[in-house]
Amino acid sequence: MRNSQTARIIAIAGPKGGIGRSTCAVVLARAYAALDRRVLIVDTNGFGGSLASIADLPPQPPQSTSSFEPAQTSVKNIELVTIRLSKDNVETQLSNLRKSNYDEIILDLGSGCSRESFDVFLNADLPLLLADPEPASIQLATLWLRSICVRFVEICEPECAPYIVPPNAWTFLAAYQNMPAKLQPRFEAAIESFRCLFWLNRRRENSEILQSQALCHAWGMLLGLNIRFAGSLQFDERRWFFARQLADVSLFKREDPMVHECDEIIRSCLNDEHFAHQTCLPLLNAQQQPRQYLRVETADEARQVYRRLWEGYRRDNGMVAQVMPADMISEIIAQLEIAHRRAEIDPEMETQPVAHTSAALRTHSAELRFAPESCTPDAGFWLVEKRESLGLTRPQLALKSRIPQKVIEKLEQRDLSGLTPARLEAYLVEIAKVLGIDSGEIRHKFGF
Repeated sequence: MRNSQTARIIAIAGPKGGIGRSTCAVVLARAYAALDRRVLIVDTNGFGGSLASIADLPPQPPQSTSSFEPAQTSVKNIELVTIRLSKDNVETQLSNLRKSNYDEIILDLGSGCSRESFDVFLNADLPLLLADPEPASIQLATLWLRSICVRFVEICEPECAPYIVPPNAWTFLAAYQNMPAKLQPRFEAAIESFRCLFWLNRRRENSEILQSQALCHAWGMLLGLNIRFAGSLQFDERRWFFARQLADVSLFKREDPMVHECDEIIRSCLNDEHFAHQTCLPLLNAQQQPRQYLRVETADEARQVYRRLWEGYRRDNGMVAQVMPADMISEIIAQLEIAHRRAEIDPEMETQPVAHTSAALRTHSAELRFAPESCTPDAGFWLVEKRESLGLTRPQLALKSRIPQKVIEKLEQRDLSGLTPARLEAYLVEIAKVLGIDSGEIRHKFGF
């Protein structure tokens, strides 16, 4: 744990050049300076180029972490230094930085998959992965995560590392099932201890926030990682023109909301929930552990989280589509649907232990306890009676339940064709809420 009297190391990494790491480091520093924090921005590339240019300072020669003299920028409480970090003794180098007289130290790590950048990122107090909503950036971010995880496992559990193959296309499930049973718990524990926040740069529309949340979930399904979405910075030409100059913080608070956006990210990043222990998503059974699967505690949260993830996953050309094949996306949407409905139907779920069998790892809608032949003969007539007893017409029920009128008509005619078990159960639960009847009773009537 970091001592509260030492500086905090914030590492900003990105999979490729040109995504705005240096600019975001400066904007984040301005936001901390607005909170009266002493901030040191560190250019770790060893060239003193982009960061010095943004700060309107001449390039600096690389200095040592044991003894360095930073340059004061035009903003009070923000200083800049160029340091070349070596591959060896990364922890010692970061320890030297932590002992300096600053509150926050922001490291601008170089692009690519260098070992020193990985080791610095893994030892930072607040590791931030930066990407923008472009296909190349998202795809490279996935490759970067795969690569840094291999490095992380090499450090934590070297015996597990040889089973993570191929290094540029491995998935958690493939590696987990490939290794001996005695190594599986160690591999699982190592992956669960990996810490990372995702920061989206150059957001152009609000839907990209939903896509980012779904992308973090997709990374969790692919690699078992607990990556949380920290926030995003909006993009337009005028704002980025101002962002590339270190001016007085008060001016930016008045003229440019980027500092406010970073302030929201800071408050989010300070929340310890980001790094709370979470079971690997691929090892969770969506039906038996719905709320763990959705990372929620209540039914209301389940509805909200499901809607956000569903919106993010269903984008045909969205971020998730850049890292997952279509058939896997469809399968995960089905699992999300199960988790959402189960989390609402049975508040006492989560009582069953984690199932690590192959069947549990591949849960989908067909596993629901549904038998069409068990649908009672009077199910449709019974539903009509319940609706008419409240004086509701089919269009009115459709409006209140937000279920298509054609679906309600099919249910009242006891026609279940074309409805998957998960979708049928979802419709029945929504109808039960509107009609004020027990969800278990209506589900039993229709074969559950």
